[in-house]
Amino acid sequence: MPLVILFWGVYYIFFGAIINVNYGFGYDGYFYGKIALNFIEQVFGHQLSFYRIQRILPSFIVSAALSILNIHKNTFNIIKAFQILNLVILILSSFIWIEVCRHYKLNLKLIWIGFILWFLNFGIAKFTFYYPVLTDTTAFFLGFCLMYFHLKDNLTGKILVSLLGAFTFPTIHYFGALLIVFPINSKIEPDSNIKKGSSIIKKALAFLFSIPFLLIANYYIRSYFQTGSLYLIIAPVIDQLLYISAFINFIVMFFF
Repeated sequence: MPLVILFWGVYYIFFGAIINVNYGFGYDGYFYGKIALNFIEQVFGHQLSFYRIQRILPSFIVSAALSILNIHKNTFNIIKAFQILNLVILILSSFIWIEVCRHYKLNLKLIWIGFILWFLNFGIAKFTFYYPVLTDTTAFFLGFCLMYFHLKDNLTGKILVSLLGAFTFPTIHYFGALLIVFPINSKIEPDSNIKKGSSIIKKALAFLFSIPFLLIANYYIRSYFQTGSLYLIIAPVIDQLLYISAFINFIVMFFF
């Protein structure tokens, strides 16, 4: 699994496309790229909003690494450094996934299905290298760390990751706080409270719980077809796939 990520990441870093906005920094990435270029000035010069201050950790890592290696801080090097950072933490995330699988004693088929769902999707395999100057991939890694430390009932680890998350993604420390307040009972076997199979009543409740979300989705889709736009949605929408997407989302919600 780490080798799959490594080979793909190295290939993309050398030959893949980069977002053609703000010289490759992207939209939000423009701010994070500026922080990496001039970290001290940006952070301690009162040039960042409260929102941006919550996302400075990846920029700090990139800026510090370039300074330690005595590499000139320019746009190209910042972008490549973010790509390498994303690659490294995705590899580390795959190792954590393996440890989680060992904890639950999953069979090989489930391990690889999980790997495919976690890592072989557009958001991770493509977007993280196409639009690298973001904090999302670092947040993805910290989420894995939170899950791992929670399963291990490691309070120190959860506190540390929550603190790092507070400067990576605005919501991570809230999840960390929940896991700290509601720790897992390490004395209970992972599958000891899971009963095999599920009753008709449970399936019916799962179905009924998911139905309102399907109805809400259909309401907004109909509104879109009537007006040609959706509130706060500015990206192009593939009309033919809207109802299919809503139905697939319903199936996934019902399944979980």
